[in-house]
Amino acid sequence: MSQALNALQKGDIEGVDRPLRRLEVARPLDPMVLQLRAVVALAQRRPGDAIRALGEVLRLTPDAEPAWFNLGQALNMAQEWTGAVKAFDRVLQLQPGHAEAFFGRAQAWRALGEHGKAGRDASEALRLNPAHVGALQAQANALLVAGAFDRALVAFGELERRQPGAPFVACLRMFLARQLCEWSALGLPPLPGEEAGAQPEDQAGELALLRQRALRGEPALEPFASLVLYDDPALHHQVAALWMGRMFPPQSLSTPDTMRPSEHGRLRVAYVSSDFYNHATAYLLAGVLEQHDASLVEVLLLNYGTPRQDGMRDRLMKNGCQWMDVRDRTDAQVAALCRELGVHVAVDLKGLTRDSRPGIFAHRAAPLQVNWLGYPGTMAAPYYDYLLADHRVMGEAQRAHCREAVAYMPHCYQPNDDKRPIDPTPQSRAAHGLPEAGLVLCSFNNSFKITPEVWDVWMALLVQTPGSALWLLKTHDVAVAHLRQSASEHGVDPARLVFAPPLDLPLHLARLQLADLSLETFPYNAHTTASDALWAGVPHITCMGDSLASRVGASLLHAVGLPELVTSSLEAYATLAQSLLDAPERLKALRAQLQSERGEAPLFDTAGFARQLERAFHEMHARHLCGLPPSDFDV
Repeated sequence: MSQALNALQKGDIEGVDRPLRRLEVARPLDPMVLQLRAVVALAQRRPGDAIRALGEVLRLTPDAEPAWFNLGQALNMAQEWTGAVKAFDRVLQLQPGHAEAFFGRAQAWRALGEHGKAGRDASEALRLNPAHVGALQAQANALLVAGAFDRALVAFGELERRQPGAPFVACLRMFLARQLCEWSALGLPPLPGEEAGAQPEDQAGELALLRQRALRGEPALEPFASLVLYDDPALHHQVAALWMGRMFPPQSLSTPDTMRPSEHGRLRVAYVSSDFYNHATAYLLAGVLEQHDASLVEVLLLNYGTPRQDGMRDRLMKNGCQWMDVRDRTDAQVAALCRELGVHVAVDLKGLTRDSRPGIFAHRAAPLQVNWLGYPGTMAAPYYDYLLADHRVMGEAQRAHCREAVAYMPHCYQPNDDKRPIDPTPQSRAAHGLPEAGLVLCSFNNSFKITPEVWDVWMALLVQTPGSALWLLKTHDVAVAHLRQSASEHGVDPARLVFAPPLDLPLHLARLQLADLSLETFPYNAHTTASDALWAGVPHITCMGDSLASRVGASLLHAVGLPELVTSSLEAYATLAQSLLDAPERLKALRAQLQSERGEAPLFDTAGFARQLERAFHEMHARHLCGLPPSDFDV
């Protein structure tokens, strides 16, 4: 036993094996021997073997706290999150001050989407062990998800101070600063090889530095944040490829044997997400799911989100689709379930957004795997076969940096629900804090989309349009304070900024009708937000860039019949906006055109979009049956 323990203490896992095998022959039911076998299995990332050994230990010694702790670790490694929580619960019953058990449970809670519980456990681990870097990062992540962006920024700053160059931390600090509309330099510590005295003095320089690090292949940028911070599809591809290779490498290189023709020509399509509730993705998709032709597609909704009860969840569970909760299944188990069910097409509606699970697709859930809607960029991984787009969001320049084959929808890649209700209650400007006279400009985007360059344009519009107001979504008190301060510095009365609280969608659409013009963000455009404005009858102007995320507004406006509201530079965007504000009659004419033609526009033809989507899936499947690799095609 001493020889095996000495080797383990030195980190010599291979050196443990031979004496351990002798011990297992001589003392097969010794809990210490079984525990040692479990520790070796964990070190070799064989959680299944560790779980089996620890199960035997606990059968013999039910109150062995180290065994419960190691079991929690093994279950976390195996993605058996619910079981891990229970194991760490038992550790904390036996030893209430176990910092590592709190940390392990925080990791499990986060994987289950229980971010509040994850934050509380991470904070307790940090209280018990203030030097615990992992707990500090877990706490920072939980604060970010909870919307406590100011506290998260401080926590990530402390993490970077303790670990300069920690993967993706500087990027997350930058993203949080954008959430708070904090546009001054953050003070990024230099990495080895970077001159300490040559650090950037402003945020633009820091963005350039992070870009340089990413192009060197360093883990400097998180994929979604890169879409927000840069209009650069080549960079987006490189960042996503590094992230996916690091976090979600392929787990199965073989294609499931489900190439047989579907029964009666019907395809089985699984939409996979955690956003089947009152969420932007569900708002866009709900109508299409209801319009799917049951003779062409059998639809499964695989939900791995936390349990919720709201109107959208109720609607989705009653729309004829097969609903399956898979939250407690591992990525491998969800993929296996899809294969057992004979899914032909699996659609990832999350991509690389919060709480996403690309690992399901890394295990090959279906012969055809599609990236669509939730993440406006390439997944840059070999197991995503197609991306659904259109020729405006995915031009030739963008196509060069997309790993997936592209299925081009005829009008717009974004679905819309033509049954979205607008609350009929009369709305008044006074009730929403808006001026009775004067033009109202609006942007109900998340604050992270507001860049200093776009803000300069908006402030100039207010300066040049007396009596106008800017109507924004209230996201965080610190962001509000920063924007009011910046308005004052631009010579704009901060009272001309009106911040609106979040509302249920029907009421939000009703109040939106009070606005005169919807303004675009850049480089990450308004997506669902722009569709909301157009559905409410409010003209929207856009600035189109190089990346998919910066071209969504152009796609929406072409599909609704207003291509004249598309620009391709911030200068042209500012000029167009000012010309509209200077000609209120033109604004009224655009509004009348939008309201009269909206019902016939392809953007809001939900049934037509459902037919196009079904044709896209069947074309993918037909090519697959012929043994052809995924390739671009027009629907």
